[in-house]
Amino acid sequence: MTSREPTPAGTDETGPSPASEEVLTPEWASTIAPFIAGRVDAENLQANLACMATVHAENLQANLSALVVAKTDFVASVGSANGIMLVSGDADVNTSAVPILSVKGDVSFHQAYASAVIAGGTVQVRQGGAPLMLAKELKVKYGGGAVLVAGKAKVKHGFVGVLLAREAEMSEDTRILLDSRSALMVGAALFGGLALVAMALLRTLPLHHPHRPDHQ
Repeated sequence: MTSREPTPAGTDETGPSPASEEVLTPEWASTIAPFIAGRVDAENLQANLACMATVHAENLQANLSALVVAKTDFVASVGSANGIMLVSGDADVNTSAVPILSVKGDVSFHQAYASAVIAGGTVQVRQGGAPLMLAKELKVKYGGGAVLVAGKAKVKHGFVGVLLAREAEMSEDTRILLDSRSALMVGAALFGGLALVAMALLRTLPLHHPHRPDHQ
C-alpha cells in the first residue's frame, strides 16, 4: 500500500494559535506548528500537536494530535486520538486510537485500536485490533477482534471471537471461539430453540373467541 506525503506550506514560529470556529485557510492549515481549531479545510494537511474538531482534506497526516471527525482521501495517523474517520482512499494508522474507521481502500493498522474498522480493500493488522473488522481481505498478526468478517482472512498468533470468511488460514497458536461453520450451527440452534420456546408459549395461552352480538 502506497502513501502520499503531504507537502507542508511552512512553519508557524509564533507558537500555538488560539481556538477558532471559522474555516481556516489552506495556507495556514498546511503548517506543521501546533494549533487548535474548530474546523480545518485544506488540500494537504500535516499537523503536529494539533487539536481539531472537524477536518476536510485530501491528504491528512496527524502526528500526536486529536480530532473528532475527519473526511479525507488519504490519512496517516501516528500517536493520535481520533474520532470518526471517513477515508475515500487508503489509511495508515500507527499507535493511534480510532473509534470508527471507514475506508474505501486499504488499511495498515499497527499498534492501534478501533471500535470498528470497515474497509473495501485489505486490512493489515499488526499488534492491534478492533471488536468489529469488516473487509474484503484481513491479514492479522499478533492481534485480533471479537467479530471478523471478510472474504479472505489470514490470522497468525492472534485471537478471534467469531470469524466469518469464505477462505480462512490460521496459525496453530491462534485462538478462535467460533469459525464460519460453528457460527452457523450456533445461530441455527439458537433460532431453532427460540422458535420452539415461542411455540410452547403460544400453546399455553388461552384462546379468546370474539363475542359477536346476536342480531334481532
